[in-house]
Amino acid sequence: MERGLLPIATTMILQKRDTISLYPQFLSQNGKHYLNAIIQCILPLALWRTWYTAVGFLHALDTPCYRGTAELAHLAAVSQEKIEIDLRELEARGLLRRYAERRAIVQGDGKTSYRAVVVKDFTSLYDLAYEYHVWCDSEEYIPPERTFADFIKADRQLYTKLMRFDNYRRMLCCTKPGRKSRAKPLPVAYRYPLNESV
Repeated sequence: MERGLLPIATTMILQKRDTISLYPQFLSQNGKHYLNAIIQCILPLALWRTWYTAVGFLHALDTPCYRGTAELAHLAAVSQEKIEIDLRELEARGLLRRYAERRAIVQGDGKTSYRAVVVKDFTSLYDLAYEYHVWCDSEEYIPPERTFADFIKADRQLYTKLMRFDNYRRMLCCTKPGRKSRAKPLPVAYRYPLNESV
């Protein structure tokens, strides 16, 4: 062996984790669908779509995602730049951690190759989903409805907590969707009490 070179087998970096720990509520098939429903509530639609595509449409939910952005873009039918924007947004929110490592990739012919890949770790997103699950089951739960907006805004700590969930953020920060009602004058018949002597 030449000086300074190590055998390939000793230079391989083994996978840090072959599985991702999920909370017990999300382990079963129904639990995976429940997790999907929660993530649809707590993320904007574009970020949910990117996560959903990255985890193999819920099939590879408990394994690290190492698909490239080009493959994700093809599967999601969007541009590669859009996938990169979504992944950066998830990282900025603290819901995704990306790191490079070597992984054993089984080829179509059955051979295994060790390639450098970028792993997308959604553990923090699952932590936020679990926090939402706990919030929905708590006695302090307040539905994400506009009628409660002022009540939520009055409690600064609650407001800060709920702003991390997209369904609450939309309700608290965005104007009510739909047609704006015009103020119509009250019809004359409703302004005066009925004459009961008739």
